[in-house]
Amino acid sequence: MCPLHVVLHVKFKTGVCIFPIHWCIDEMLFRLSDLSHVHVCISCASSHLLQAYATRAGANIFEVTVPFPVSSSEQILQTFEETLVREKRNNPTQQIRLAVFDHIVSMPTMILPISKLVKLCRSYGVEQIFIDGAHGIGNLNLDMQEIGADYYMSNVHKWMFAPSTAAFLHCQPQHLSRLHHPIVSHNYGSGLAAECAWMGTRDYSAVLSIPAAIQFVKTFAKDIEAYSMYNHKQIVAMAKMLASAWGTHLGTPPELCAAMAMVGLPPSINIHSQVFYLACLHVTISPKMPKSFLSTDINSFQFNKLLRIVELSTIPCKL
Repeated sequence: MCPLHVVLHVKFKTGVCIFPIHWCIDEMLFRLSDLSHVHVCISCASSHLLQAYATRAGANIFEVTVPFPVSSSEQILQTFEETLVREKRNNPTQQIRLAVFDHIVSMPTMILPISKLVKLCRSYGVEQIFIDGAHGIGNLNLDMQEIGADYYMSNVHKWMFAPSTAAFLHCQPQHLSRLHHPIVSHNYGSGLAAECAWMGTRDYSAVLSIPAAIQFVKTFAKDIEAYSMYNHKQIVAMAKMLASAWGTHLGTPPELCAAMAMVGLPPSINIHSQVFYLACLHVTISPKMPKSFLSTDINSFQFNKLLRIVELSTIPCKL
C-alpha cells in the first residue's frame, strides 16, 4: 500500500464529505437527473448524511436490504445483484454514481463479501465505491488492492484501542487530485494529506497515540492478525455454546462473524419482537420517536420477529 494514498485523522462522515462526488455536484459536472446512490447496511447517522447530500443534488438513493438471518456470502451477493438489476430496469436512464456499504455490519453483525461486492458493482457500471470499514482494522486482514474499492475508511479506536476520532481513509491514486478536506484551512491545495494533517487548533493527540495503541495490541498477541483471529475463535465458541444451551442458532455462519456474533434468544424469555419488548418496558412507540432510538437503543430486537437475537463482543485478554 502506498503511504501517499492513506490519510489519518478522518472519520466516516468526514470521508464522505471528502470524496469527489461532493465536488462534482458543486462544480456541476454531474447532471442532477442522472445521479443515483446505493447503500447497504450502514449506520443511521451515515445514512442521514448521504440523504442530505442526495437531497441537495437531486439524486435518488436506493437501499439493498440484506436478509437476516443470513446463510452464506452467496445469499448476500444474490440479494445485492437482484436489487441492482431491479434498479437498472426501473430507472434505465440513471447512472449509479456511488455505492456505499459496510465491511463489517455491526447490527445485525456480519462480514460482507466486500471484494466480490466491489466486482459486482463494477460489472453493473457503478462509478465509485466507498467502503465504511469502521470495524475493519483489528478484525480483518485489510488488503486495499484486493478489496478494489475507490475509498476505504476504518476507525482505529474501535478494535485497536486508540482514542476516539483516530481513523484513516485509503483512496485509489487516480482520485487524489480531486480530493480536499471539507474544512478549508492553511494547507488547502497542498494535497489531501497536508490538508488533513493541519486544520488549525484541532486536537491531534488521537493520531499521535496510534503507534502506542498498536503496541498495546501486540501485548496480547504477536501481531494484529493473531489478535483478530483469537477474538474470532473466542466469539464463535461462545456463540455456539449459548446457541446450544438455549436451543437456538447463530444469525450467520461462523465465517461471517468477526469478533461479534448474534445468537437467537431462548423462547422461554418470551421476547417475540421489538414491539413486544418495548411494551414490556412500558415504552410507547410514537410516530415522532427518532429512528436512532429504535436502531441503537433497542436494536437487538428489530431485525426479525421470529429470531430473537443478542449481540456478543469479545474483550481483550492475554493470549
